[in-house]
Amino acid sequence: NFEKDLSGKYQMSSYTGTLKDPLNPEKNRSYTFDVGLGINAREAANLLQGRAVLQYYSIGGDRMASKWMQLDFKNLTVDGSPLLKETPADHDFNLRQEVSRIADVLNKPELVSVKALNGMEQGNQIALKQANGKTTFLEANPLNKQVLILNEKQQPITLEQLKKQKEAALKPQQVKTRVKKIERNKKQQQEQSL
Repeated sequence: NFEKDLSGKYQMSSYTGTLKDPLNPEKNRSYTFDVGLGINAREAANLLQGRAVLQYYSIGGDRMASKWMQLDFKNLTVDGSPLLKETPADHDFNLRQEVSRIADVLNKPELVSVKALNGMEQGNQIALKQANGKTTFLEANPLNKQVLILNEKQQPITLEQLKKQKEAALKPQQVKTRVKKIERNKKQQQEQSL
């Protein structure tokens, strides 16, 4: 949307982002973003998918602050638009701390890399390849004070479920390793007895 300013020039004041699902038209979503929010197209798409985005803004001079923004599709305005909820970045949710906890449990230190954390701050999902070949996704959800863990079907799973899947996938590898060691020991014993 464009508005005429005092000098007679047109300035963009807002734009509408739309996310369409051709297979499920009832899942189509749109929202009108104020240009002053500074949300780029990628972030708008992530917000329309229900993910949170971390925005930095000036609070005067050289000082900056940050806030999480997330569209709430369960609570709509009177005109049927989702609410854009905001929460201070340091309000009861620490992304690095939450991801570190998950990384420790799964023994995946790469999850706390700058690239992964920045991606989550921009609203991206982080793909995590499991030992069983399946992909799990992580995304920031500051409104619920958690990092969501989603399976390949984009359904939420718990960290305990993910840990059990990892352990189950590793068991066959551990058995194979033990069998190889036993076979190697038998071969060595046979060679020694000759």
